[in-house]
Amino acid sequence: MVSGKTTLCMQYLINGAKKGERGVFFTITEPLFKLTKNLDSFNFYDKKLIESGMVNLIDLRIISERLGLDTEKYHSWRCSALLDILKDIADELNVKRLVIDSITALCYRPSKHLKWYATLSLKLGSSLAAMNCTTLLTSEVPPRKFQYSQYGIEEFISDVYYS
Repeated sequence: MVSGKTTLCMQYLINGAKKGERGVFFTITEPLFKLTKNLDSFNFYDKKLIESGMVNLIDLRIISERLGLDTEKYHSWRCSALLDILKDIADELNVKRLVIDSITALCYRPSKHLKWYATLSLKLGSSLAAMNCTTLLTSEVPPRKFQYSQYGIEEFISDVYYS
């Protein structure tokens, strides 16, 4: 089932960039070449905003690999390191808009241990609140479930920054 979460988030970043607000899109599930190829078909997409650095596209899988973070063996301290990197990147780029696509994939752990997931989600929420930017998080939900997120935790961690 396609819902357009990624498209909505990219439109949010592109529109912000057109207003002078720098943004960053962290992807976990979709390679950058596929993401940009899919965006080419939309009228709102402006490749020049990507090339100029007003909108930054970052593949977190590559960062995780370079840090030696095996998603099968994520521990809270390793995820904390990744969250610190997200904050450092957002600060360095001076972004006002940030997207994580998706929170479900970022916090995924094969055992699906809810306590671990909740701890990581709360840590992410604290990190996002300290970033001084507006954040959009996407989340996958099981088919035919009337809920906002996979575990019922994720929807409480987004934050809006007003300048």
